[in-house]
Amino acid sequence: PNGFARGTHGIAQDQHGIVWANLFDLGGTFGRGSLLRLDPKTEKYEVFTPPAEMGTVGISVQVDAKGKIWATSDGTIVFDPSTKQFTYFKPLTPGTGGYGVTGDSAGNGWFCQPGLDVVGIADFASKKVSEIRLPARPGIEEISTEEDRKFYQTAESNFTTSILPAEGPRRMASQGEYVWWSNWFGQSISRANIRTHAVEYFNAPLPNGSPYAMIADRNGMLWVAFPNDDRVAKLDPATREWTVYNLPSHGTNTRFITVDDHKKSVEAWEASFM
Repeated sequence: PNGFARGTHGIAQDQHGIVWANLFDLGGTFGRGSLLRLDPKTEKYEVFTPPAEMGTVGISVQVDAKGKIWATSDGTIVFDPSTKQFTYFKPLTPGTGGYGVTGDSAGNGWFCQPGLDVVGIADFASKKVSEIRLPARPGIEEISTEEDRKFYQTAESNFTTSILPAEGPRRMASQGEYVWWSNWFGQSISRANIRTHAVEYFNAPLPNGSPYAMIADRNGMLWVAFPNDDRVAKLDPATREWTVYNLPSHGTNTRFITVDDHKKSVEAWEASFM
């Protein structure tokens, strides 16, 4: 209506091969968000927009093991394709959500925001929201000067920055009984058990490397993008060992990653911002 092409940012495919993507009223990632359903076989598409009181469909979209579509919002919002209904989950801590989201194997949602060291959990059956508060990044408080602390207290946290010594949870993925997220400032990966909510940390294999998007393959390996380092790394959670792969070009800023699980040998694919 305003002359803009509709913007989009996140995309996912469900268990039936249906593609789901977010849509914004205005170009880029601006304006009210909706959810696009596209059937690649028929090329038929539908657009679903949540009621105004439920907020919006944000920049990230993921599918849980039950086939529901989770998206970022102020907190998180989920769409059930079987009923064509949205359900909104308000965060306990204002501002949590809006950046990373995933749906787990039990059909529940997880969400986070780099500006807050909080991970939110949405229980679909009970409609209750809980949260995990992350501890400060180890070692940073000890080396921070008084000037550092004053500066970051003045700057405050926002959508993509945090006060030191923040972890900065950013992107999320699901794998069996676990949910993963990247700690952008903490330079680590976290894994939470979806039943107990116990959290483990895996330090990044690169000096000053900040992990971003990630995905688990059919063998349980976790593939992680390092956009500021022109590398991709594979984590074996069982051994806690990393394998690092150098990309053939510099300045790629590879923020998204996926895997091809259909071939004899798993392949990892990344999008370049060059």
